[in-house]
Amino acid sequence: MIEWSPARPLTWDDFQGAVPSGAAPERVAASNTSLSWSHAYEVEWSRGTCTFRIVSIESAAGFHPEGSWARPNHRTPAVLLHEQGHFDITRLHYLEFVERTRGLIGDTRECRGSSERRAKRNAESEIARLAGAAYEAVWREYRQEQEAYDDETRHGIDTGTQAEWTRRIAERLGRTD
Repeated sequence: MIEWSPARPLTWDDFQGAVPSGAAPERVAASNTSLSWSHAYEVEWSRGTCTFRIVSIESAAGFHPEGSWARPNHRTPAVLLHEQGHFDITRLHYLEFVERTRGLIGDTRECRGSSERRAKRNAESEIARLAGAAYEAVWREYRQEQEAYDDETRHGIDTGTQAEWTRRIAERLGRTD
């Protein structure tokens, strides 16, 4: 997996997957991107009371070379720019997830359970519920924006709309390139 970085734009070498046999002829490339998250927490027992504290929520915006492909005769700068847009949209939603879960880090809650094992299971469940709800909301928005990007740009064919999307994405990322 390639983690998103402003210093590391995509190159055609990153598209290592085979063109799927069922890919429509007008589909010239596809980026396999993902949002992932994990967490760490601490459980504390004191005077018969159990609490847990969320120590961290880690997340990543990733590009998966083995699942990304491009038709050899369509590896143009314009197509690569469109595919970079997909990866940049992934980064934007990563940032949204970070923002939505920021308030959970350091949060201390009471855990339920008569044993340490049950308390840890309860803590895991509660963290999954809290951060998972944020992730699901961000994931829905991510999928909707990815689809809108392809629909509105006609997969990058509409150069005027592509330029507008590229400008807006860069602006949202805080870049002026």
